[in-house]
Amino acid sequence: MPYVMLGEWTEVDGQLPDRVVVPEGTVLHLRTADHEVTVGPQEPPVWEQTADAVEFGPGSELENRALWGVLDEEEVDAWQFDGYELILPGTGDYGNPVFLCTGSTGRTDDAAPCPTTPEQALAGARHTCDGILGRHADEPLVWTECMAITLAGPESPQDRVLREVAEELLGKVLRHRTAAALRIELGWHAAEALRDQVQVCIGPDPRAFAYRIAESVRASGVAVDRVAVTNLLRDELEDIQFVSAEEVDGRLEEVLQAQTASLVDADLTELADRVGEEARRRTGGEEYDGVVKVLHTVLWNRLEGKADDLLADDLHALRTELQAHRDELQRIFMARTVQALTAAVTVYGRPLPSAAPAA
Repeated sequence: MPYVMLGEWTEVDGQLPDRVVVPEGTVLHLRTADHEVTVGPQEPPVWEQTADAVEFGPGSELENRALWGVLDEEEVDAWQFDGYELILPGTGDYGNPVFLCTGSTGRTDDAAPCPTTPEQALAGARHTCDGILGRHADEPLVWTECMAITLAGPESPQDRVLREVAEELLGKVLRHRTAAALRIELGWHAAEALRDQVQVCIGPDPRAFAYRIAESVRASGVAVDRVAVTNLLRDELEDIQFVSAEEVDGRLEEVLQAQTASLVDADLTELADRVGEEARRRTGGEEYDGVVKVLHTVLWNRLEGKADDLLADDLHALRTELQAHRDELQRIFMARTVQALTAAVTVYGRPLPSAAPAA
């Protein structure tokens, strides 16, 4: 199981090893933040508040590190850690602080020493101390080291207004982007379906197709002409759809989530200005800071399954909006399919045959 350690930076006791070596089977990801990190249900994931992880694989050497715990387990919303098992210094049976390696001070006298060189680690030497590298060998580890950690307080009425406005305007942006992407996708799909459907109907022998259609028209008791052929083809193809409503529905959430993810790294300054202006209007001139951070929190809530109500509302609105577009594309698809097949009958059946072509 992957583990994440979260705490504030603190100095390593001078009696402990200055440097450590990552053992075989363990990968350590080091994340740091030289600023305050906020933890709470309405806050973005800790990953987003820290620098990119630096990876130390087996045999890697780095400075020994220490984390001081300032949080209790019940104060932390685990979703902020992407499902990793959270280790907080000073909770459970973990001391405060916790260390990567405690060396000889953290093991029994008869235990082998912890590896101190890459060669020893790669040869299979294990950490036998009660540090993190000893207690959680063969596991992915994320060491998250912050200058300060703050627990977010309860949401104020003003903050609630800002969050609601951010959810509302961000939802409009996401629905617009999703609908635009799906319109393009449906257009390409309709074009490909038209080509494929014409090929399937005509088959390998265009004259045999023309003969079958002409004979079907004659069997109905009307003259074989373009109008009769068009009417027959329209009746034969009336149940064919270039894409079903179920297929469109299946793509809706995928595209919506993809558009949501694409905004995480986008410049949200313009949207933040709009959100701040609308929130100020609703609160009678209240000034707001950190609007971009609120937008990022809303985005992460959506991506991490913390905003199912917003997602459901978006999907309902998109289904309604795209149904009319799909219906129009279906009408065009059918009209062009019939038109292409009628032209094929006219070309390959001129003069329209009265008997089956010779084999």
